[in-house]
Amino acid sequence: TQTKGTEIGAGISYVFPKILYTMPNGVDQKCEKEALGPYLFFRTDKVNPIVLGFGMYSPFARVSDWSVDSANYFGPLKSKIVRVDYTPTAAYKINSQLSVGIGFTLASADEEWQNPAGPATTYKDKSNGYGYGGTIGILYQVSDKVNVGTVYRSRMNIKLEGNAQLITPGPVLSDDFNLNWHFPSTLGIGLSYKPKDNLLLAFDSN
Repeated sequence: TQTKGTEIGAGISYVFPKILYTMPNGVDQKCEKEALGPYLFFRTDKVNPIVLGFGMYSPFARVSDWSVDSANYFGPLKSKIVRVDYTPTAAYKINSQLSVGIGFTLASADEEWQNPAGPATTYKDKSNGYGYGGTIGILYQVSDKVNVGTVYRSRMNIKLEGNAQLITPGPVLSDDFNLNWHFPSTLGIGLSYKPKDNLLLAFDSN
């Protein structure tokens, strides 16, 4: 409710970790797998007095691919955890100082895992699913230069369904499984100070 007109923003968050781990047997393990997290934001005040918005973003995007442990004949450890949130929002300015907003989040998640289970034996699984949650925020304009806000995000439970395999030199064992991801509720507070028209200082904590 603090800006006018219609705004659109989009981009990609690029995560490129470089991890080196030396095992007790002296073998180095490396992980340099990149991950991409897209985001898209939209807001408009054309539906007066309500400000509508939509956000698509990835709060979790992590991929790992470790090198082979040749000393123990273990295969590589691979993992992927990606969650993408889709959140429509609505905000209302109660008076010149106080605004409130709400949002509903539908989250999609993908998970993959591959882990050594012994010499020449590998465990791997893959699953995906959906969950939902809600958000409510309050913004109070103390003065022309100072704003204070708080936001509450409800807990979320994502139910995943997939298939797991145990790959051995003999037959491959396979079975379907269900998995629940639990994300706790969070409460955040923020403070912003605008000493100049082209400068904004902000602090927030969760």
